[in-house]
Amino acid sequence: MGPLALLRENRSFRALTAAQAVSEVGDWFQLVALLTLLPTTGGQAHVAGGYLALRLLPNVLFSPLAGVVADRFPRGRVLVVCDVLRAGVMLAYLGAIRADGTANVALIYALTFLQETVTAFFEPARSAVVPQIVEPRGLLSANAIGGATWSAMLAIGAALGGLVTRSFGREAALLLNGASFLASAGFVLLARLPPLPPREERAAKLEGEPAEGSFGEALDWLRAHPGQLAAMFLKSGWGLVGGVVVLFTAFADRVFTQADARAAAAAMGVLYAARGVGALVGPFVAQRIMGQSIAGLCGAVLGAFPVAALGYLGFALSPGVWLAALGVVVAHMGGSTVWVQSSQILQLTVPNRLLGRVSSLELAGLVTTMMASMLGVAALLDVGVGPRKVALALSAIPLLTALAWAFARRRVVSQLLVPSRP
Repeated sequence: MGPLALLRENRSFRALTAAQAVSEVGDWFQLVALLTLLPTTGGQAHVAGGYLALRLLPNVLFSPLAGVVADRFPRGRVLVVCDVLRAGVMLAYLGAIRADGTANVALIYALTFLQETVTAFFEPARSAVVPQIVEPRGLLSANAIGGATWSAMLAIGAALGGLVTRSFGREAALLLNGASFLASAGFVLLARLPPLPPREERAAKLEGEPAEGSFGEALDWLRAHPGQLAAMFLKSGWGLVGGVVVLFTAFADRVFTQADARAAAAAMGVLYAARGVGALVGPFVAQRIMGQSIAGLCGAVLGAFPVAALGYLGFALSPGVWLAALGVVVAHMGGSTVWVQSSQILQLTVPNRLLGRVSSLELAGLVTTMMASMLGVAALLDVGVGPRKVALALSAIPLLTALAWAFARRRVVSQLLVPSRP
């Protein structure tokens, strides 16, 4: 089923996509507004790097509980509650901006941790509900639409976020993000998401076997299915270059605009928009070339990592923001292909009753590598390594990840093709 047919025929998926779009466009308003408050010069790159890493930490801390919640409670209800809570947090951010325009960094950190803790429960539920409302022949289109929506909202939200922050102030950007969460909750209610699927018939429980619905049950299943376990870590390989978002801030502030805050906000918006454009295009190109089979999905991932390396090399060497943006487009064509194709592999081969827990584990692995990359990049900047040199080093990482996947891919494909036990 093609993307347009899926959107036309599936009301629930259409509403879920609208919820994703309106929420994510607001997220980028918020990110641009807050990053322009945080310094990157004078040995303070760790402030922005710490903020970006802190956004990810709750996904590691709470992934076991979030996965269990996604597999035990009505997923639509989980999504609505999370959206309403995040809207409330947005109002509290207004108190973190002082009258002189500076930031209460400690309060921003605390609110960020709270917001992302709620998001840690939102994402596994959203990922797991897609196979409930989309039949298998439409899953690749559903994942491509999800990736394309994220990408398009990144491009639109980052560009508009930079303009709104520059023209109306950071407070306006934060309020718009709060409104976007409430709109998202409304669309989720319109989607009428189904209840959890019934339990599959299983053999009698052995002594010492983890209880149904527990996190240990998902871990046992993954140990018995090494192909899915390997595919679960593909996003973690992409997360190793997550430090590039710290470099976006450093390039915008120190390389392209010489610490002009308003110009830096606009430059950052361009770079994040380029990230979105590349992520929008990549999965559709990969699908056209490699197809939708398990082998094709795994092959697309293999080619995606070198494409990302090439794009980041161009970003590192670019003399101005627009050429840098072109490099970012290429890099994230590769990155989004890794994201969409790896999601498709798991949705096709993991039982839906386990998918919330597996998705939470996948997300925890991704954010762990992203945090390490962000903090590493910030540390290098703080000790005086130039942004271009750090970007050059970062561009080599996808090649190493591609090499590891090249060695493992054939065996993983053969394991994925074996029917999984319930």
